[in-house]
Amino acid sequence: MMNQFCQQLDSSVIYPIHTRFISPPATFPISTTICHCQDVGEGKVKIRLYEGRVSRGPLRATCLIWWLAFRDDGKYSAADYAKIASETVSRDREGSSWNPFEQGLTTKRRRNFIIKMLQGVVKGLAYLHDHNRLHQSLGPFSVILITISEREGSYLIPRLRDLAFSVNVRYTELDDSGQFTEGLWRRASGAGAFTQMEKRAFGIADDIYEAGLLFAYMAFVLFCEAGVMDSLSLQRLLENIFQLDLEATREYCLADDRLVNAVEFLDLGAGAGAELLQVFICLLVRATISE
Repeated sequence: MMNQFCQQLDSSVIYPIHTRFISPPATFPISTTICHCQDVGEGKVKIRLYEGRVSRGPLRATCLIWWLAFRDDGKYSAADYAKIASETVSRDREGSSWNPFEQGLTTKRRRNFIIKMLQGVVKGLAYLHDHNRLHQSLGPFSVILITISEREGSYLIPRLRDLAFSVNVRYTELDDSGQFTEGLWRRASGAGAFTQMEKRAFGIADDIYEAGLLFAYMAFVLFCEAGVMDSLSLQRLLENIFQLDLEATREYCLADDRLVNAVEFLDLGAGAGAELLQVFICLLVRATISE
């Protein structure tokens, strides 16, 4: 399609430029004036063709075409999904005539959707760590979803964003104190991590701890009515009230009818969810104690 579009102009004065990044024409080394733009492509990839002329310089009045490729990785965050899911729980509990079969099917779809989303998050985090990067701001707003329809869970590909605070943990970079590493290394020193190896292990454990909090958030918020639980309340419950004692937290939640469904989700697979949460949450504690 691009070739057909280009053939309409004089091919001797076309200078195509391809980039995945959205950059205004002013960033190019020549000054241009946009005369026309056209969107082409289909599916997740969209291509925007720009037609213009050089407005200044030795190539003034020369026709140009450049194109930018946009890939749609999703417009929803995990926080958006959690909000909609909890509101759905509230509406469903208000209606007393909800079909039990439909209720069971919806719960199964939700469980599968969450599990696949968390698998994608963990894979993304592992990829970062394998390439010596820490995310450092992992949370429900930093997970992007291409769909929030639980019926389309099999097509779900979660992606991580908010990498502006990402930290390089190559051993050659650990001694550098920057804007985003100062607080991390201060906490690492307070936990007794002083050598390069100790600091790197602490940073990775800190990332995984954040993944654990995200796991807990998705388990509780998505299976509770809207307003019953939020990220700050959940973190306070885990850290301050029960001091990361997940068994005590479980007993507390079982006594509250509003939180029972979240516990049932964590109890799936003979308690596999609760066990995984225990590993995520307590890894940072073990890394601290071992140092």
